[in-house]
Amino acid sequence: MNICLINPFSKLAAIRQYNLAKCFAKLGHKVTLILPEYDKYSGYKKNLFEECSNLTVIHPYQIKSKCIEISMAFYFFSALHKIKNKKFDLVHGFRPTPFSGYLGYKISNKKKIPFI
Repeated sequence: MNICLINPFSKLAAIRQYNLAKCFAKLGHKVTLILPEYDKYSGYKKNLFEECSNLTVIHPYQIKSKCIEISMAFYFFSALHKIKNKKFDLVHGFRPTPFSGYLGYKISNKKKIPFI
């Protein structure tokens, strides 16, 4: 199964989502994890998550700013662009925020797949 996991823009949630993605990948699923490179909770340090077999990590473009609206100005469109040629069976939004929830909805709607 091809799974797209979307993180709700915080490092703590990213760690949980990354571990979930690794477990799915170890079970043989192909997983794409979309998460920010940095956030206000990490002190704007880059989050380094390694790819492994069956796991691709995508970091959409972000502007380094404490204002989330500015930080995420290009995030949404960058994420859509980076996954436009990927095929998924489902999209999972981990505790969706307005940004990640809407992104998951748009991906599932465009690709006509379930959004969980």
